[in-house]
Amino acid sequence: LTMRRFSEGGEQYAEAMKSAHKRSAEKLLALACANGGVFIKVFTTSKSMT
Repeated sequence: LTMRRFSEGGEQYAEAMKSAHKRSAEKLLALACANGGVFIKVFTTSKSMT
């Protein structure tokens, strides 16, 4: 929804994408830390199964 305001390929679009990705990464990091690394263990295990 945030991205609808910008035309794709513009400078504002690129900056908004960068900001959105940073927010998402920070939320995922906080989630992983709050769960004691459970998600990291699950993903590592699932990766080794493939």
